[in-house]
Amino acid sequence: MHPAEFPGRPCPVCQGVRQAPIVRLTGLQIIAGNWSYRQSNWSWHEAFLSHAFPIGRCADCGFVYAGTELPETFLDYVYDELIDCHAARREAFSITSLANRMSYLSILFRLISPPAKILDFGCGFGATLSLMANVAGIGSVGFETSPRRATELRAGGYAIEDNLAALRDHAPFSGLILDNVLEHLPNPWETVSFLRELCAQGGVIYVSVPDGHGLYSSSSAPIVKGGQPAPMELNPWEHLNYFTVEHLDRMMASAGFSPIRQAGLPSEVAIGLRPDRNVTRRLKNTLASVHRSLRYGLTGDALRNVNRRFYRAAGTAG
Repeated sequence: MHPAEFPGRPCPVCQGVRQAPIVRLTGLQIIAGNWSYRQSNWSWHEAFLSHAFPIGRCADCGFVYAGTELPETFLDYVYDELIDCHAARREAFSITSLANRMSYLSILFRLISPPAKILDFGCGFGATLSLMANVAGIGSVGFETSPRRATELRAGGYAIEDNLAALRDHAPFSGLILDNVLEHLPNPWETVSFLRELCAQGGVIYVSVPDGHGLYSSSSAPIVKGGQPAPMELNPWEHLNYFTVEHLDRMMASAGFSPIRQAGLPSEVAIGLRPDRNVTRRLKNTLASVHRSLRYGLTGDALRNVNRRFYRAAGTAG
């Protein structure tokens, strides 16, 4: 297995094959910038460390994606051997991570009507499943393709499936969770369409993906072009797709999901004010927040962020 033999990957949105390059990352840059990787576990051929893996923009539809199609044997190595599972599990169950999960679960619970069944698609180490385990009126099912993690979760008493077809036996779901999953999938459009078939009418899906626009439009690209370690979110081995709000909404709409505006969420409306000791940055942030407040008054939306997006099935917008 040599990386030069890996085929090019078409655009997952339009299947176009013309890609305008944004950045090319060597295996060494990818590994060095990722805290979850075993830094000494570089047992593959030296070619993987020096080979450049591209991330670029589709010349036809503008979507940003990793341009190399990676074989399953290579991906199995990355997810099951290169990743330090103990470190990744500690992060998943950290206070910060659990607090974030509780935050979006509190909104999801109030958007659906119990009794309800929720699918955590790509449940990882089961951190979100553990939070839902003892909530009255909430049943949960996890989907996980890693044999090691699926086995561990079943041993812990969780309902886990590792086969897509088997999920149909648990449907319909009132709620679905896609927490940092879609960026990893070779064909996210197909997955979302499949999940729509499992979702009850009026069901709610929570989606979180890294902010693709912020990654490739900020200082990240110049840094990695200079040979420095890549930010772990900019990773063509794991993160195959880089979403903006527009592309994410378009994909969800094509499958029958409508975005729930902030005015329709059972939570306080965020306009983007954040603490900062620097007066100039505070003033710039305040002006931007005034613009967001006006947008909220006109459209019912203030901040639109791919890190936290809720959608409702059957085309009913919030």
